[in-house]
Amino acid sequence: MLFRCVYAKGGGGEVTLVDPFKEHMDKIRERGLILNSSSKEPEIVKMRTAYDADNIGIMDYVIIMVKGYLTKEALEGSKKSNR
Repeated sequence: MLFRCVYAKGGGGEVTLVDPFKEHMDKIRERGLILNSSSKEPEIVKMRTAYDADNIGIMDYVIIMVKGYLTKEALEGSKKSNR
């Protein structure tokens, strides 16, 4: 799924990763995210990051990828940000 998002980025779409784990998001923003594919060499992709959804604006699509027990919390966080 994430690979599809990055593919959209290459086609002009904006991709923003949101995660409250600051150190993780800082590393991805600074160094990029390594994407592995069975069909080509690993690729380092730079993208925007945020610690919460409060300041990223309204998104056309939101893909939530969390552990099952965090789904409700992630949905509530995204609702709060769009009020």
